[in-house]
Amino acid sequence: MGDLIQKEEVEARGTAETGSGVLSNLLERLFARSENFVAGRYWTLETLFLAVMFSVLFSGGVDDRLSVASGNRWFPAYYQKIEHPLLDVAKIYPPQNHEAKLNFRLTVPVILHLLHLPADQLWILPTLAAGGACGLILLSCVFAFKVTGDRVCGLYTALAVASTYIGSFAFTMYYDTIALCQLALAMLPGIHWSLKGFLVFSAAFTDERAWLASPILLAQALCSPGPIRTLRQRLLAPDFLSVAAGMVAYVFGRLALEAFAGLTSPHAGTGLDYIPQNVRFWHAGLWLALKGGWLLFWVATLCLWERRQFLALAALVLSASFSVGGGFLVEDVLRSTSYVFPAFLVALMAAGAHENTRWMRIYCLAAFVISAVAGNYNVWRSEITWFQPAAARVLHALLQAVLPVSR
Repeated sequence: MGDLIQKEEVEARGTAETGSGVLSNLLERLFARSENFVAGRYWTLETLFLAVMFSVLFSGGVDDRLSVASGNRWFPAYYQKIEHPLLDVAKIYPPQNHEAKLNFRLTVPVILHLLHLPADQLWILPTLAAGGACGLILLSCVFAFKVTGDRVCGLYTALAVASTYIGSFAFTMYYDTIALCQLALAMLPGIHWSLKGFLVFSAAFTDERAWLASPILLAQALCSPGPIRTLRQRLLAPDFLSVAAGMVAYVFGRLALEAFAGLTSPHAGTGLDYIPQNVRFWHAGLWLALKGGWLLFWVATLCLWERRQFLALAALVLSASFSVGGGFLVEDVLRSTSYVFPAFLVALMAAGAHENTRWMRIYCLAAFVISAVAGNYNVWRSEITWFQPAAARVLHALLQAVLPVSR
């Protein structure tokens, strides 16, 4: 009887080892093919093209609202602010409307105004938003490469971001991707501290949600790898102080615009009153903000715990919670919680400083697969809606054409 049990244990161990070997071989073949894909000189642009195609065809699809005949009625305040950046739209539109919230989102309107672009062109906003999504995917790829030293990690990271809400092209009527692009650029290793502070300032004036996400950049300064420094040295480092200065400058800039330019700050449509109706979507609002990216976030927290960087760990968790929590105070739940995206980049940096290249490839690949399989959705006004990718639309059209319509 003992010999039989021992034989079964040996067979079970052999089966497990065989399964593990098959999985390992599959990973090695996938990694080899991925290495070939990113071996070229323009690998970042090729990665961007692949990620955009994946997003459009199999993940978030494309926003088609401008194809509607009444497309010129979508958020006219955007175009009014381009023509007159200091126009107080809160006095024109009801305070709870989206248009009234555009008063202090000035970075894009001011730039377009200085460029003398025609304010009535409908293509401006969706083009900028789509460009922002492309920039966000590209910056994520470059960031991952810089913190891991591996192009394959950059490839999988770009695909993972393209499979999330903020990396899709399903919503091209807001400044969100532009604001997050500025924060992602500010987080790139090697960026000068003065530019970092300015980008935090300009991102907050692109959308105030970026200001709520800016503390994550403070956490980045505390999580940065390198020679062990004291807490005082990290708090007084230019990277930390520049982010804090950018946040403070935004507050004073907003107060100055209220005092001297006469802009009003409507608060209707935001606040604690929205928590009861949004709290039932806490799981969707939280999960869909990063999807597979949360895997890397928790890997990073474990890495920081093992290195006994408890202050950095607390700063990362609290700043991410602050950003996500703000998302449940408005109607646009997922649009707001997705501003936690900088925490994903910090997680890449913290995990990349602790794990070897193979494990980082596995984590980034897993983040992509999880995000892709989970699908792309939106949480808005107590509703969860699916962003239908182009492949699904084509398949649906073909089925309608081939199958008889039931009466």
